[in-house]
Amino acid sequence: MTSFYKGFTLIESLLVLFVISVFLAVPTIVVKDSVAELEVARFFECFEKSMLATQQAAILENKESRVDQFIVEPQSFIRFKFATGAEIVPTLYVPEEITMFPTENTYVAFSGGVGTNSRLQTITFDYAKENKRIKYHFLLGKGHYDKEITSLK
Repeated sequence: MTSFYKGFTLIESLLVLFVISVFLAVPTIVVKDSVAELEVARFFECFEKSMLATQQAAILENKESRVDQFIVEPQSFIRFKFATGAEIVPTLYVPEEITMFPTENTYVAFSGGVGTNSRLQTITFDYAKENKRIKYHFLLGKGHYDKEITSLK
């Protein structure tokens, strides 16, 4: 008596597993790249908003406020605080994809009560993956900045 089993062969089963694996692996790779890009975009957005908050804190509290840069290994960071040391917004860590270059005095200061800065400081970041250099030039007397994006080439 012969019986016929209906089902998949070993090759068919392996082929199905391979196709499912590809469908699962491709989005994982794409998401990993997207997460890194979103982290960089979030960093610049947080940096700009924290600069504004630091300037506004100097005006409202009538105290000098500072933006201090710390370029150390393995990760650089930026602190937004009053000259007395009290933190205004949480410390902002620079993502690994970005290189931060120091200003002349490694800080930008905003005057108490008016929010102006007395130095023409520039904070520079390099984003090698996108081949971009982002510079924040602080304007004399206003406390505002110009954002300049150039190619690294």
